Amino acid sequence: MNMSMWLQNEMAEELKEFTSGNKGAAAAVGALLSTPEGADCLKRYLEFPKISISPDELWIIYNDCCQKDLRLFASTMDLLADLEPGMVHANLRKKHPIKFVEFPVNLPANGKDRQKCISIIKGNFEKRYRMEEQ
Repeated sequence: MNMSMWLQNEMAEELKEFTSGNKGAAAAVGALLSTPEGADCLKRYLEFPKISISPDELWIIYNDCCQKDLRLFASTMDLLADLEPGMVHANLRKKHPIKFVEFPVNLPANGKDRQKCISIIKGNFEKRYRMEEQ
């Protein structure tokens, strides 16, 4: 299904549920939808949810972890499902959560190259997270 059809047919209801009326979450989703890359990342996240992010957490990711940098936010959303859920939620509960991704990256859609990139990014995040804990 192409992006346009997905947006028209399924997205409105999914996004309503995803943001639960939270204005910050709605702003974050609106920002993602402003670019094709962001919309693709959001689509992948919603289609393959391995981690449940609350509307409040979505806003924290966009505002605090990504400083409203749209490319960084899209990269983060693309990667989020591949990180350890407990570590993601613990990071988001911090007073000053750390970035999940240091800089915007375009991850391959699937396959070994994607897994290799994710492994490197995941390792870097886990190191920074542990350093913050000390």
